[in-house]
Amino acid sequence: MIKYIKEKFQLETFQILDTRGEEIIITMSQKKKSGFFPVIESGPWAFLFPIYASHNLILLNIISQAEYVHKLQDIISTFT
Repeated sequence: MIKYIKEKFQLETFQILDTRGEEIIITMSQKKKSGFFPVIESGPWAFLFPIYASHNLILLNIISQAEYVHKLQDIISTFT
């Protein structure tokens, strides 16, 4: 799993904070210019950490300017 994360996200730095069964809590910094989630265009939004990911789900929080919320909802709804 750790090898996959390192390759998939093209990390500059990577630190494991905790592991619990199949869960891994990490901090990371990427080399990619497109960012962590290149599907959403650059704009007035950001992830609020922590992001929780397991084999069954991804739980994340996004903060955005009010004018951009509808566009984010449209983009994210294509994945649900």
